[in-house]
Amino acid sequence: MTEADPLLSVRNLEKHYPITEGLLRREVGTVRAVDGVSFDVQLGEAFGLVGESGCGKSTTALSVLRLEEPTGGDVRFDGDDVRAYDDDELRRFRRRAQLVLQDPDSALNPRRTVGESVEEPLRIHGLHGSQRRRHVVEDTLERVGLSAAAADQYPHEFSGGEKQRIAIARALVLNPDLIVADEPVSALDGRTKADVLELLGRLQREFDVAIVFISHDVDLVRRFCDRAAVMYLGEIVESGAVDKVFDEPRHPYTQLLVSSIPSLDPSAPHVGVEPLTDDLPDASDPPSGCRFHPRCPAIIPPADTTIPRDQWRGLVRFRFRLENDWTTADDVRAAVAGRESDDPATIGSVPATDDAVRSTFDLPAKLADPDLEAALTTAVESIEEGDLETARAHLAAPIETVCERESPTLETRTEGRPVACHRYDPSVPGEPETDLETTTTR
Repeated sequence: MTEADPLLSVRNLEKHYPITEGLLRREVGTVRAVDGVSFDVQLGEAFGLVGESGCGKSTTALSVLRLEEPTGGDVRFDGDDVRAYDDDELRRFRRRAQLVLQDPDSALNPRRTVGESVEEPLRIHGLHGSQRRRHVVEDTLERVGLSAAAADQYPHEFSGGEKQRIAIARALVLNPDLIVADEPVSALDGRTKADVLELLGRLQREFDVAIVFISHDVDLVRRFCDRAAVMYLGEIVESGAVDKVFDEPRHPYTQLLVSSIPSLDPSAPHVGVEPLTDDLPDASDPPSGCRFHPRCPAIIPPADTTIPRDQWRGLVRFRFRLENDWTTADDVRAAVAGRESDDPATIGSVPATDDAVRSTFDLPAKLADPDLEAALTTAVESIEEGDLETARAHLAAPIETVCERESPTLETRTEGRPVACHRYDPSVPGEPETDLETTTTR
C-alpha cells in the first residue's frame, strides 16, 4: 500500500438475506440490506456512515469485516482481497481490524474479570507470556482512562461509559489499523457520550488508527469524522468531507437529516425540510428508481409540466398514498376526513369528494394543466365508486417522474463530491430544482 492508497476500499458491496416460508424454507423474496455500497477509508482517518435505523449501516460494517459473508462486491484491506482470505489470512486481518459495538456488555463476559476479557485477543493471536500480556492489558486500560487495578474487577462493577471504555481497550489491545465503531455512544448519556467521543478522537490520533464511525446521529458524525457517507435503504446517496456534506447538503435525504437536528437555542426558529411522507419503504420491496423518491420533496416533474412545484408535490403524494397506503374507498375517506379507518359509523358518511381530496393535498379548485386536472377528477370519481384500481391507472401515466423510472448513479457532479440524485444530472429531462423549499417554525 502506497501513501495515497486507501487502507480500506469497498466497491459495490452487497448483502442480501433470503425471505423464506414453510417447512421447506422456500425462498419467496430477498431483503437487500446492503445494495452496491462503495467507499474508501485512509489510514488514520475517521469516516462516518450515517442514516436512519434499518438503512444497512451495521450490516455494511459486519460485511466489511466478514463477520457476515457479503453477497457480492469487493472489499480490499491494505490492497488485499478480504473476500478471498483463507482462515489464516482472515485471522491476521482481524488482528488489524477490530469492532466496537453499541452494547459493551456483548463484548464482555460477566464471569470474567476485565483483565481476562481485554487479554483474550492477545492470547488468541499468539502473544506469549502471561506477565507480558498483563503489562499490555494494564497499559491499554490506563490509555482509555481506567486504572490498572480495573483489570481485577468484573464488568458489573462499572458504569455504562466505563464499560464502553473497556470495550474500546479490548479493541485497541492488538494495536489495530482499523476500528469499526457501530453506534459506540448511542446508549450513553450526554456527558458520558462526550467523554467517550473525546477518548476515541485522542486514541485515533495517538495510535494513528482509522475509524469507521457508524451512527444515526448526524451531529455526532459531523463533530467526530473527517469524511462521511449518507446511507438510505442499503445505498449511499451522498459522501464527502463532513463540512460539505452536512453544512451544504445536496441530496434531499441528507437535507432532511440535517434539518432534523434540534437547535440548542429554544428561541431560534427551526428550518426544516418536509418529506412527502414519513413512511419508510420495506427493504424487501424497495421502490423502483431512486429509493428515496416516495418521500422526496424535490421529486422531478416531467419537462412539460406547467403547474407550480407545490401542486406537483401534492399530486405525487396523492398518487403514492393511493398506490401504497389505501386498499378501499373507506381508507381514502378516512384520510381526507382526518378520521381513523376503524370508525365505520362515521367514515361511510364522509364522501371522498373532489373538494376533500384537494384540501387534504393542498391542490387548487382547478389545476392549470388540463391533462392533470382531468386525471385527478376522473380518479376521484373512480374512488367514490369504490374502484381504486381504475383511479390508480388514471393517475399513473400523467403523474410520472424520472425519479421513479431510473436509478441515479453516485457520481461526482457537484462541488467535487458524489451525490446520487437526478437533479444534478444534466442528461435527465424535466425541471429539477436544486434548492428545496423549507418550513420555519418556532
